[in-house]
Amino acid sequence: MIKALFFDFDWVITFECEDAIQTCTSLSEMTGLDYNNLYEAYQIYVDDLMEWKMNHNQLCEVFSHKFDFDFSVELFERAFLETTKNDQVLELIDFYKKKGLKIWFITDNSVERIHTLRDRFNLNNLFDHLTISAKVGCIKNNSIIFDTALQSLQVIANESVFIDNSQQNLDMAKKTGFKTILFNSNNHSIDYLNTQLQTIL
Repeated sequence: MIKALFFDFDWVITFECEDAIQTCTSLSEMTGLDYNNLYEAYQIYVDDLMEWKMNHNQLCEVFSHKFDFDFSVELFERAFLETTKNDQVLELIDFYKKKGLKIWFITDNSVERIHTLRDRFNLNNLFDHLTISAKVGCIKNNSIIFDTALQSLQVIANESVFIDNSQQNLDMAKKTGFKTILFNSNNHSIDYLNTQLQTIL
């Protein structure tokens, strides 16, 4: 019996396939700096941000020096807020939460970005808890993040479904014992996701 649904964030609850593209696009528009240069620099540090080896205060120092521009955490927060949410997925999550399923959130992300987006995406009300890679110290290519989420929610893997846009992430979840669904907001409809869930449930 399925007791819990676990959702990824980017390209599942959002329409952006990755944080770096959306963040650097917004930063480029706000600063006038070249997108490609910003993206190349951001990619150097993105894994450190997602594993809490670096925070955005430290990234601002690096970027300010590299680009000769006064970067601030507030500037990054404004960029994060440009993230576009998939309201249909959020409505489906709310539907299953009201059905009594536990709803969880596992994402490879920085703490600052998710905290900035909590209110915009109503995350605290929709999800029983948020498992963020930066808090755990590892990303979804490591089973530890899935084990941590399961222990926090007090369910077992074979009672759980994980929805993600990455087959690699799903393979790791499957090894842990999850049932899995491959979904991304740009290539799959909400009807597809609901059908896949109904088949498993």
